[in-house]
Order: sequence, then structure tokens, then C-alpha cells
Amino acid sequence: MICPVVFKMWPDSHLPVFLYALDKVCYTRSTVSNEEEEDLMLNHVVLMKFKPGVAENKIAKLEELMDNLPNTISEILVYEFGRNTVPSERAYDFALVSLFANPESLERYRQHPDHLKVLDLIKDICENFISTDFLGSDASSMKEKTPDMGIPDF
Repeated sequence: MICPVVFKMWPDSHLPVFLYALDKVCYTRSTVSNEEEEDLMLNHVVLMKFKPGVAENKIAKLEELMDNLPNTISEILVYEFGRNTVPSERAYDFALVSLFANPESLERYRQHPDHLKVLDLIKDICENFISTDFLGSDASSMKEKTPDMGIPDF
């Protein structure tokens, strides 16, 4: 079982509050069984660092194109992205977190013409971008567990 993390927005704030599932036992990836692995989603995470002085309209265009991807690429199960809200020297400017059923669906997404348009824009406006893919739980599975854990609903 993977240790899930849930976050909610704190009332009257722009900062997320991270809530951990304390009643679950977390194991290292090497102890995940094949049965458990079948229940996991493929998490695709991308971090982007914009070039200095990139125009706001180009960032807005990136957001517009990304916002439309789930409408045209059926392999996308969950798709969230946004600008960094806590600036620091080591922070990236923009992030994407998306969930896919398996590596094959992620590969179809990567090759989709609409995704390739977004990738071209990212290459144009970013000085650096990195990605990683890992198996993890779908956070929606936590919804039923939250009240039992005594975590308040905001």
C-alpha cells in the first residue's frame, strides 16, 4: 500500500494544508505486491522553470492549451497544473500532475498531437523542465477515510 497524501485549501488562504493518512502503513516500493501495483495509478509530474522575462501572454497560452488537453486526450484520468505560489530560490515556476492508468496510456498521451503542441511551447518559454513518473494511489480513495481519521472538513 502506498501512503496517500491529501490536501485541501485552508479557509481564507491560498496555501494548501497537507493531510497525511496516519492510519495507513507505508511501505517502500520494493514491498509493493503485484496485486497492489494493479490498483495504482501512473503519476506523471512535470516541473517547469520559465526563461527570464517570458511574456505573460505566453504563460497564459500555456495554461489555455493545457486546460484543453483533458478534453482531447482520453487517456488523461486526472490533470492538475498551476503556477508556483510559494517563491523560493529552488522553486520551479509551474507544475503539472496527471494520472494515467498505465505506461501505455502515458505513451499515447506523449505522442498525441495536442500534447506535442504544448511541449513545443514549453520548450520555447522554459529554460529548464523536468519530469518523473511513479506508481501511486489515486487521492480520491482517501475521501471516505478522512472523517474516520478525525481530520476536520474545511
